[in-house]
Amino acid sequence: MGCAAPNHDYDVPLRIGLLFVILVTGAIGVFVPILTSRFTNVSMEGTLIVAMRQFGTGVIISTAIVHVRSPFLLTAKTETDWM
Repeated sequence: MGCAAPNHDYDVPLRIGLLFVILVTGAIGVFVPILTSRFTNVSMEGTLIVAMRQFGTGVIISTAIVHVRSPFLLTAKTETDWM
């Protein structure tokens, strides 16, 4: 075990592209309800809107869990043999 950085194969252009995909989908998720309530008579308390909010919250929470879990598993597999 040395002090050298591990050699990970990261597809950098793909990851940069995915950042823009996340930015655009996040913007859609934020601005569609705002624009819908401003320009139409749709209530923000309807069943569909509440379901979409809950789905979005689940996506955010699951993304956070995956991003916390992945580095842990990489570290655990390289430092110990218990997995």
